Amino acid sequence: MVEKVIIADDDPYIRGDYIKRIQNWTKDVSFIEVGDGASLVNKVRDESSQIGKSHGGINLILTDYRMPMSHRDEGVNGLQAIELIRRFDKSTPIVMLTDSNVANEALEAGANRYIDRRSRNFLIELREVVLQYL
Repeated sequence: MVEKVIIADDDPYIRGDYIKRIQNWTKDVSFIEVGDGASLVNKVRDESSQIGKSHGGINLILTDYRMPMSHRDEGVNGLQAIELIRRFDKSTPIVMLTDSNVANEALEAGANRYIDRRSRNFLIELREVVLQYL
């Protein structure tokens, strides 16, 4: 079975780096990339509506905190996206990956885990999370 990961970050190079690393750590993974919080919420909602159909569900969400405003929504950041997703999806694991000091806020919003990108152990922690949930 193919695992499905959503990566939300406004920087396409960071998204690409995460994808390459995850592909090295595990096999049979498909990726959905989004660049803002509103798109993340909409994509999770769309994917959740497909459960029971041919697509299945999402296995992991990796999100940044700071993302630009989209034209559809007046600025949904990573924390707000987590709060909105948790209103309709209580079970999909969400991990916030950021260099902002919002660990407590991320966990209170509903994230399962917070990883500080500034940490020297960032890649070790990211790998542990990926292997835990996939």
